[in-house]
Amino acid sequence: MPQPTGTRSFFLSYLLETALELPDGSRTKLSDVWASTGETPRIAFVTAKIQGEVRRISWDDLDLTKIQSGKYQLRSRGEGFAHTGQTEDLIQLRKHLLDRQIVDLDGAKVVRVNDVRLAHVRDGLFLVAVDISFVALLRRLGWELWARKFIRSNTLASSLDGLDLVLRKILVGRLYSHLTGESESLRNLIHRDSLLPGYIPWSEVQAFVPSGGAVRLASSADRLKTLHPSELADIIESLDIASQEAILDALGEDSVADVIEEMEPNAQANILSRMGVEKAADVLEQMDADEVADIIDDIPAQQAEDILQEMEGGASAEVRELLEYDDNQVGSLMSTEFLSFPDHTTAGQVLEILRRDKPGPEHVLAVFGLDAKNHLAAVVPLPEIVMAHPDAPLSDLGMERLVWVHDTAHISTVVEVLTKYRSLAVPVLDEDEMLVGAVTIDDVLDDLLRAGGRRLRG
Repeated sequence: MPQPTGTRSFFLSYLLETALELPDGSRTKLSDVWASTGETPRIAFVTAKIQGEVRRISWDDLDLTKIQSGKYQLRSRGEGFAHTGQTEDLIQLRKHLLDRQIVDLDGAKVVRVNDVRLAHVRDGLFLVAVDISFVALLRRLGWELWARKFIRSNTLASSLDGLDLVLRKILVGRLYSHLTGESESLRNLIHRDSLLPGYIPWSEVQAFVPSGGAVRLASSADRLKTLHPSELADIIESLDIASQEAILDALGEDSVADVIEEMEPNAQANILSRMGVEKAADVLEQMDADEVADIIDDIPAQQAEDILQEMEGGASAEVRELLEYDDNQVGSLMSTEFLSFPDHTTAGQVLEILRRDKPGPEHVLAVFGLDAKNHLAAVVPLPEIVMAHPDAPLSDLGMERLVWVHDTAHISTVVEVLTKYRSLAVPVLDEDEMLVGAVTIDDVLDDLLRAGGRRLRG
């Protein structure tokens, strides 16, 4: 197809509002525009209702001419072919993108597509960006030029108030809320977002597109894994159920476990309930036992029991032991994953093991040394090991005062120890004085920030 006359780029909204002139002189409107998926989606064809049926017209059979700003003329050199339904490897720009939630990978947030930027590059028309600004909504209503005129004037505030009233009358109820937000006025919204386009390049967008009744990722899911689990958790919690499942299905079990750990308790419970028992058990097996216990404690009893029975014996037993503790006991907060070595182990040997096994950062805040009877003999912060002579044993590196707490002690005890001794990790002993866990500063912060301080505040 020759380059569109008078333009190199334009918006999908302009195209959808332009009448399509057919060879016989009759006119119709486009029902949708179809493009390939991937990093650089190319426009393949359009669909329109012609002679009572939906037909497909190749983009190469169309001529697009710019008449004036925002106004175009669209002609077809053929009447197209009968459209036989959805194509697996194509994306419908109106149906799948406009007003849909997408993930902005660059900003690590969920946004809504208000328009789509198209550009003629080389030998085709491509989807190059999405517009998430409020001005894109005004563009679709035909008010973009009016808005730009008044943004430079001193009458913007009063003009927006007037426009807000008009919008409320014309776009009543849910439609108005859909455009402006449940409790936003047009004036407040524009003050916040300004009347400027807000483009996100397609390469920075991860869209979720229905296909064949299911939901699949429109581009590589590997890019999602570049986000921190907490960012992904925030994103997933903001999405609809279908899109949540699309992301989680695209991630491996390890990544899903990391993301679920960062979610709010109610979101964790909802997602696990939709996973099914077998898959939920597989995911929870990738987590530390204390994290699993927290999650299991927040879901219905029967579902929790089903998941525990499905989990591997050792993992399930660890979780059940933690669930035996009351919420106000140290044992309910401790992690059963910790680093312990015979107290004659040298700093060099410990570092070599850490490099080899690569334990999680939350487990290396302190290393515990055990005597010949497996009783706690030394608590060594990781910096001490790093700075020590490689031949120095743990018994010579431990804190001067051996501090620990019992697993059945009140949870306030561990907070007092962490505060008083400026510790990052506190060992936990059982009634037989055996090391059974550790509470880290991360555990305390997680309870305060993610669980609302359920234990620490009683």
